[in-house]
Amino acid sequence: MLDQTNLEGYTAVHYAGFRGHITTLKILQKYEADIVKTNALNMTLLHLSAQSDQVTTILYLHHYSFNFNAKDAKGSTPLHWACFSGSEKTV
Repeated sequence: MLDQTNLEGYTAVHYAGFRGHITTLKILQKYEADIVKTNALNMTLLHLSAQSDQVTTILYLHHYSFNFNAKDAKGSTPLHWACFSGSEKTV
């Protein structure tokens, strides 16, 4: 149930990371939610965190060896999303 997706492939982990809720991420991980799962567009939690300028989430994910060069379905990296979204702190 923790890894259940909506129609766009988002999980609870994706929403928690997008909003910068580290405590929620930790609770989800405690109950073995998949933090590396991608959405329907092959976006990782790192892509979503960069898009929403959530530096705290990005630093948290750094400890889990996330691929900062991962590409989504359209070939965009988290840095591309940060630039596109105006996420200055993330850049």
